[in-house]
Amino acid sequence: MPFDRPAAVSGDDASLIDVLRHALSECEAAGDSVDVICSLQPTAPFLLAETMNTCLSRFRQGMWDSAVTVRRVLHNHPYRAYDRDGDGLLRPLFPEGERLLQRQDLPPLFALSGGFYARRAALVRNWSGRDFALGSRCLGVTVSEIESMNIDTPMDLELARLLAGRQVTA
Repeated sequence: MPFDRPAAVSGDDASLIDVLRHALSECEAAGDSVDVICSLQPTAPFLLAETMNTCLSRFRQGMWDSAVTVRRVLHNHPYRAYDRDGDGLLRPLFPEGERLLQRQDLPPLFALSGGFYARRAALVRNWSGRDFALGSRCLGVTVSEIESMNIDTPMDLELARLLAGRQVTA
């Protein structure tokens, strides 16, 4: 059933969870029973349908609160992060990372890719406003570097156009 989003949950500053809460409210007001809410971000143009199907299928097979696409952290690993004081002095956030000299030595970490999310509707319905409404049992489905690309800046858009023109695949 189509419905319009009010201005309060539209635009760049709108929270995804607020958008989902509005959609959930509209669906339930129309008499629909909603158990799972899926969202595909329009800023993730290279995410494959096969990946979303895999994510949703694995979500349905387990006792998950949510399932999301994730990417392996290859650049800007947290072990390479520093705090800087007022004088500009850098201090490692994770001193143990100083021993890991090569990228290959860093422990594998993952970040939300920002592409696809499947959540139990109850998480959205009861959202505290202090998290991503993923619950305590969140399944991460790893996507390729190309699938994890997000268009958030003009440079991202130019890169996406270049990649799309070359028909780069996952």
